[in-house]
Amino acid sequence: MDIGETISDAIANLLRPAVKNLLEDMFGVINDSVGYAGEELGKSPETWNSGIFQLIRTISIEAVVPIAVIILTLVVCYDFISSFLEKSTRDIEIDVVLKFAFKAVIGVFLLNHTFDFTMGVFAMGQNVVNKAISLFGNASTITADLYNTYSQQIEDMSAGELFVAVIEMGFVNIISLAVSAAVIAVTTARMIEIYIYCSAAPIPFATLTNREWGNVGTNYIKNIFALAFQAFFMMITVGIYSALVNNIVISSTDSLNFSLIKCMALSIVLIFMLFKCGSLSKSLFNAM
Repeated sequence: MDIGETISDAIANLLRPAVKNLLEDMFGVINDSVGYAGEELGKSPETWNSGIFQLIRTISIEAVVPIAVIILTLVVCYDFISSFLEKSTRDIEIDVVLKFAFKAVIGVFLLNHTFDFTMGVFAMGQNVVNKAISLFGNASTITADLYNTYSQQIEDMSAGELFVAVIEMGFVNIISLAVSAAVIAVTTARMIEIYIYCSAAPIPFATLTNREWGNVGTNYIKNIFALAFQAFFMMITVGIYSALVNNIVISSTDSLNFSLIKCMALSIVLIFMLFKCGSLSKSLFNAM
C-alpha cells in the first residue's frame, strides 16, 4: 500500500465517527420542532399567554366596543333613513320600525358577546387540532435510522465519498435549523394574529346587521375560522412530512447520498408548506 492510500484510509477512519454522529443526531432538531409545534398548536389563545389574553380582552371590551357601538348606531340609522327615502312616510308601517329596532337589539347583543363568539370559534378549531394531535401520536416523530441502514456502505466508502456525505449532512442540519425556525415563526405569528383579530372583533361584528356593510363582518368571521383551522393544516403538514421521511424507500441500490438529498428536499418542502398553511386555510373558507 502506497502513502496516498494510507493517508486516504486514515482520513476515512477519522470521518466515519463524524458521519455516525451526524446521522444519529440528524433528526433530533426536527423532532424537537415537531414536539414544539404539537404543544403550541394544542394551546388556546387563553392558555398560550394568559397575560396577553387578559390585556387583549380588556382592550376589546373597554376601548373597541364603544367605537363599535357608534358604528352600529350609524349602520342602523343609515339603513333606517334609506328605507324612508325609498318609501313615502305613509308607507312606513310599524313592522318596519320594529324590524330596525330588532336589528339594533341583535347588534347590541352581538357586541356584548363578541369576544365569547370569537373564542367559541377558536375553541372549536382547537378541539379539531387536539384530536389530530392525539391521532398522530408518535407517528409524527421521525424514527428513520439512516446509520444502521447504511453502516456497511459507510464502512466501504472512500475518504472522498465520506467527505461529500459529511457536507450533505451539514446542509441537512442547516435545513433542520431552518425548519425549527419556521415552526417557531409560524406558530408565534399565528397566535399574534389571533390576538390582533380578537382585539378588534367588535368593529366588524357591528356591521353584520346591514346588508351593504355586512360583508365586512362576514369576511372577518371567515378569517377567524381560517385562523382557527390553520393549526389543523399545520399538524397535517408536519405529520405527512414525518411519514415521508420515515418511509424513504431504501433498497440495496440506493446510496446514502441520494437518501440525504431526499431528506433535504422534504425539509425544504416542509418549510414552504408551513408558510402556505395560512393561505390554504383562507382559501378553504373563501376569506380575503
